[in-house]
Amino acid sequence: MAERRHFRWHTQLPLYFEVAQFGTYPIEHLRGKRGRGQTYDLAEEGLSFFSALRLPVNMILLLELTIPELGTLKLKGRVVRSRPWQEGWLTGVQFIGFNGPRRQALREHIAHQVKSQYQLIEYL
Repeated sequence: MAERRHFRWHTQLPLYFEVAQFGTYPIEHLRGKRGRGQTYDLAEEGLSFFSALRLPVNMILLLELTIPELGTLKLKGRVVRSRPWQEGWLTGVQFIGFNGPRRQALREHIAHQVKSQYQLIEYL
């Protein structure tokens, strides 16, 4: 079986998130409140982003991210790590239920971006 390459695109895009679920804890007071962040990197299986908020591991988020060439992606993800970074937090999120044509389009876009970056390096 051929090995499939997983590209990770380092990019800085605005990101919005809201809490969807956190185990069995009541989160009604958080419904409708949105946080803002900026992506650090993006892959077909997840992303990491900077924000002022510390988000606990296993919290489920609704994410909204606009990629100019692809439009707005609305995704669901689970926090897998959160660590201090400069004056805020770097949070890693694994996508949940992100399959089909949208995932394929994201995969192709990321691969194109990464390959373009590497081609640029050859000419420096």
